[in-house]
Amino acid sequence: DDILVCAPSDDLLTHALDLTISALIVAGFELQEKKIQKMPPWKYLGLEIGNRTIVPQKLEINPRIKTLADVHK
Repeated sequence: DDILVCAPSDDLLTHALDLTISALIVAGFELQEKKIQKMPPWKYLGLEIGNRTIVPQKLEINPRIKTLADVHK
């Protein structure tokens, strides 16, 4: 699952992100630190979000689906 955390300043963003991560860990979720995107461009729900623009990501369709894992790529 994806979660987008936004705030009007870096200090508030850091605080909000820390609280969000703590709440998720307490709830039993496992986070992958390498997947936390802190610098632009961010990729979220099929969009590429920059400092001033939001652009749809390129859609790639794999016509050779053999396993369920291929569907999720």
